[in-house]
Amino acid sequence: MELLEFDMGVRGPKPKSAQLINIQGNAHQHKPKDDEEKVDWEPISECPPPPKWLPNAYALDSWNKIAPQVFAKCVMTDANADALGVLCGCFGRIAEAFAQGLTPNIQVIAQYRSLINDFGFTPTTQGKVRALKKTEVRNPFLQNGRRAA
Repeated sequence: MELLEFDMGVRGPKPKSAQLINIQGNAHQHKPKDDEEKVDWEPISECPPPPKWLPNAYALDSWNKIAPQVFAKCVMTDANADALGVLCGCFGRIAEAFAQGLTPNIQVIAQYRSLINDFGFTPTTQGKVRALKKTEVRNPFLQNGRRAA
């Protein structure tokens, strides 16, 4: 009889990326890892049009309701706009199943729950989301030789 090996995975919450820590804040004020490359994404305040690949009208309605609010808060970048589309697509599939009197696919519900937590759309995660700061190019030597007024 052959024994099967299973990888149990890592215990505890999944680690956050440097970008997510920058958005949500660092509650414990731990220093970032030296080997971790920091990526500064430029925030977008203008809402793009909805993706063409959204599966149905429920998903499109969800995008039109959520996206303008999220982009206006400067918490979105070009890099994560598609993830918001996936969130709206998951909602559209769930809403369509309910409208047809069916039970939605549990995997779609799980993905939806994960995404709403990642985006901070639940009451417990809303306080963790902070707007990205627009990067301002400054000359560090501008005040050299001058006294503070």
